[in-house]
Amino acid sequence: MNSNFLFKISPLSSEKRSDPTARKNPYLFKGERFGISEGRLHLLRNEFNYETIPMDSISAIEVRDGKDLKNWWWVLIVGLALIGYALRDLYYIFFLFGLWRIDVERVLIIVLPMALGVYSIFIALRNTRVMIVKSTSKSYYLSLRELVKRQQFIEFVEYMEKSHRAFSNKAR
Repeated sequence: MNSNFLFKISPLSSEKRSDPTARKNPYLFKGERFGISEGRLHLLRNEFNYETIPMDSISAIEVRDGKDLKNWWWVLIVGLALIGYALRDLYYIFFLFGLWRIDVERVLIIVLPMALGVYSIFIALRNTRVMIVKSTSKSYYLSLRELVKRQQFIEFVEYMEKSHRAFSNKAR
C-alpha cells in the first residue's frame, strides 16, 4: 500500500486554534447601521460595510434626541390602521352579529392586527438619540440606540468632539 495519501491525517494538537468565524471588531464605536473607525464612518447593513465615508468629506454631524425611525409617521399610520380594522371587526362581532357563535379564526383575525398595530405604534413613538450626518452629497439619519444601551454614548460624544470639527451635541 502506498503511504502517500491525498490528505494527511494529523493528531489534534493541544494548542488552541482560533475560531475562523470570530471576527475582530474594527470599529471604535458601532451602532446598528454604522461603525466609526479612525477617520472614517462606515455604513453597515447586516453588519457588513456597504459604504465608507471619510470624515474629511462630512460637513456636519449633529447628535440630538429624536425618533428611532426616520419615517416614523408611516409606521404610526399603519399601526393606527391595523388597530382601527381590529376595532371595527370587534364592533361587528359583538354588536351586529351577536355572541352566539364566534369561531377561533374570527378571534385570530382580531388579535393579530391588534397586536401588530400596538407594536407598530410602540416602535413609531420610541424616542432615542440620533445622529444626523451631512456629507457633501447626502444626508444620513442614524440611530444611536445601541450605543446608549451599551452605555458608550458619553465616550462616543467625547471622541467625536475631539476628532471632528463640525460635531454638535444637542441631546439633553
